[in-house]
Amino acid sequence: MNPKGILVVDGTPEMLCLLAILTADCQLVRTAASGRQAMEAIATQTPELILMDVRLPDMSGFELCRWIQQSAPARSIPVIFLTSFCDSDEREKGLSLGAVDFLTRPYQPHKVLARVKTYLEQSRLRQRMETQEVAREAEIEETNHLLQSVEIEKEGAIRELENLQAQLLRSQKLECIGNLVGGIAHDFNNFITVSLMNSEMGMSLVEPGSELWQCFSEIFESAKISANLTKQLLTFARKGPVEPMVLDINQTIEEMIKMMRRLMGKRIRLDWKPGQNLGTIHLDPSQIEQVVANLCINARDAIEEQGNITIQTLDLHLDEVATRRYVASMPGEYVGICVTDTGCGMSGEILERMFEPFFTTKEAGKGTGLGLST
Repeated sequence: MNPKGILVVDGTPEMLCLLAILTADCQLVRTAASGRQAMEAIATQTPELILMDVRLPDMSGFELCRWIQQSAPARSIPVIFLTSFCDSDEREKGLSLGAVDFLTRPYQPHKVLARVKTYLEQSRLRQRMETQEVAREAEIEETNHLLQSVEIEKEGAIRELENLQAQLLRSQKLECIGNLVGGIAHDFNNFITVSLMNSEMGMSLVEPGSELWQCFSEIFESAKISANLTKQLLTFARKGPVEPMVLDINQTIEEMIKMMRRLMGKRIRLDWKPGQNLGTIHLDPSQIEQVVANLCINARDAIEEQGNITIQTLDLHLDEVATRRYVASMPGEYVGICVTDTGCGMSGEILERMFEPFFTTKEAGKGTGLGLST
């Protein structure tokens, strides 16, 4: 037995006969004596079938049928009109308003039950189909969602593959660049050796401290820096020996400061703030010199007019959280070098590329790279 049942809307004495027929067949029946009562009953619980008198005390059955068709929850309820006499015009009007049949008085029990059961079964079948349709639409939506998720994962896998291919291509390019750089650096080192020998010989032939001696000294110092640069290039190309040693980082940078101030020029103020009681490090000094020099030169070029560059050293303790910011680092004690400036800074796009060997922000012919790949 379906709990929604049948609604009988009839204010005539014949309603008792109809109720007796339906209840004898164990049908769940509710009643309403007027159109307003029927509306309230439908709003309270939507029935499966409505048996409705054509003539009601407060309105016609046709008006109530029109209201049912305009009400979203009740629109699909089958309506059977009850009447003592039904001409063709009245039947046509009722069917046009959505009614499915007419029952005429006096009622014949077997005909009433046959029609009621037929329309109830149709109503229940339609409800089952609507429920299945809703479930099917939910399954289709879930399937579409899963397909979208798979497509997103597929796109992510494709992007990851493209990134890996790009990394492989960059690695191959760097290998070619390293071979080229190594060959050039070996030849360049021979020319630097000549400059070092001749400048040192010139210094030995003139009076120390004289103007000419100062010139030879500048040449000698510049050649030493160039030799370190060449050594760094060979290290980058994996073709030069790295000679790490125990260093006092403050002393290493202190020896560079005078030369760095000359490189910065008069418009840039270079401040040196050595940390106190720093630990020692194990590193090739030319690598430190190259990194600091590149950072300062880039900072100088980023300052349009006057500005400041500060080099600072400090002890650092990196825990597990901090080491996530640095590649191939482990928790422990470190010595840090901090170079800050008052220049224009770097955009996010430049930050992503700043470690590429020949990437530069300078105009053509004014630089071969930021030098941070070292």
